[in-house]
Amino acid sequence: VMTSMLESVVREGTGVRARKLGRPAAGKTGTSDDQIDAWFVGFTPDVSCTVWVGYDDRRSIGAKEYGSRAALPIWVEFMKAAHKGLPVREFERPPGVVSVLIDPASGLLAYEGMEDALEEVFIEGTEPGETVSPPDVLALDAFLMDQAGTDGGIVGVADGGVQP
Repeated sequence: VMTSMLESVVREGTGVRARKLGRPAAGKTGTSDDQIDAWFVGFTPDVSCTVWVGYDDRRSIGAKEYGSRAALPIWVEFMKAAHKGLPVREFERPPGVVSVLIDPASGLLAYEGMEDALEEVFIEGTEPGETVSPPDVLALDAFLMDQAGTDGGIVGVADGGVQP
């Protein structure tokens, strides 16, 4: 699950420059306050590496220097050399971890054919159990109104309708 989260940093987050490696990678950028330090911690199925950029005397490395700009390009060049001659491998998923398609707006399971669904991984049994409705399908309970029953209680159509 953590590897999947860190892969998303490379796929669509601050670590997108790591895609230049040309193989599955995961990692996290980091920058300290006032750009004193910047780093990228990343890994592939074969190699892990951390690059730190900074001075020993805690002075700033520059106002626009961040982990993605200062450390990540170094990481990519090192990892290219470290992987020379190695086959491209995908991350292995351990038993008990499942992937499902999720609606990014609600966090619920995506409906069949949903175009902007995101694949997310979960420890089996923790994935959402409810599926979001397609936009052209209204939920029945959107039309059901609760009505005051004769005994002062609220009776809804789903509860058998208004009772005398």
